[in-house]
Amino acid sequence: MRPSSLFGKWISVTLVAILLAALVGIYILIDLEPGNGPLPTATPTEGGGGPTETPVPPTPTGESPATATPGPDPTLPVATPKPTAVLPRVEVLVPTLRVRRGPGTVYPILYEIYEGDARIVLAKNIHFDQQPWFLVSLGQDDQEWVSGNPALVRQHNISLADLAAKRGPANNVADFSSAQGRDGWVYLMEQGNNSGRWQRMGFGSYRGTGCWLAHETDVRICPDGEIHPGGSTRAALEWRTLESKEVEIRVHAHKLHTGCGDGVSISTHRGVEGGPLQQLGQFRLAPGDKQGVTKTYRTDVEPGVLVYFIVDALSGPHCDATYLNVGIY
Repeated sequence: MRPSSLFGKWISVTLVAILLAALVGIYILIDLEPGNGPLPTATPTEGGGGPTETPVPPTPTGESPATATPGPDPTLPVATPKPTAVLPRVEVLVPTLRVRRGPGTVYPILYEIYEGDARIVLAKNIHFDQQPWFLVSLGQDDQEWVSGNPALVRQHNISLADLAAKRGPANNVADFSSAQGRDGWVYLMEQGNNSGRWQRMGFGSYRGTGCWLAHETDVRICPDGEIHPGGSTRAALEWRTLESKEVEIRVHAHKLHTGCGDGVSISTHRGVEGGPLQQLGQFRLAPGDKQGVTKTYRTDVEPGVLVYFIVDALSGPHCDATYLNVGIY
């Protein structure tokens, strides 16, 4: 065979090999291009069902993968709620107990409270007679103390939550009591009309009904909401609280005696013991007013603040029996 023929064949084979190599290289480059992952493959499912696709893993985004929130460690102690605030309280065990201006029998008597009355203890003091004395009220001028003798009073604690639940909204008719100070209500008469010298009424019988009575005839506060002032004696309800809060006061009054009389004046005041009074409102009931008048007031109260509801005769006290209903919310 001629050398030229051999050389020609060698050249042809070489060109074919180079061409094949180029094609293989192009295929490899295309296959390795980013984003061209392996094709999904069919995998058998349990129970002989049709093929399912194997999911392609997502491209990482650089965010941390989500992790489950761990639950509480059972080995760690569980926090317990804080105990509810409690207040020490004394309850009167004897028919009457004297309230004095200081912690001892050498101090003057201010007034008396009655069996079943309960007061919050603000402070305790051991006097010279080695008997405990409890401070139960603190005004601008007077301190009110009672003996802590266990034969006279019983001391116990009450929580603020229980106190609020026990009391609920205050209402002079629903809360009426034969004990001064119970549920925050005190029953007062004035010594001399418009003198500002108030004293506590005494409990007695009026036509077979237990009422709070004054020295002047017909002056009374009774359980059905009846209040009757006198010619020289105004009658009043006093209310106090053990909490600091804003309250809404609803005062409703109408005449019970409608055939005579000249009407009454009803005023609402806020103040502290021994201090001046701030009038929240006042209105008059006309003679024979069966429908009555309702007024609403809002004010802030706290321990030591007193709210007064005063019923006053106009020109004369005859036929001035008045229904008074006070709700404090």
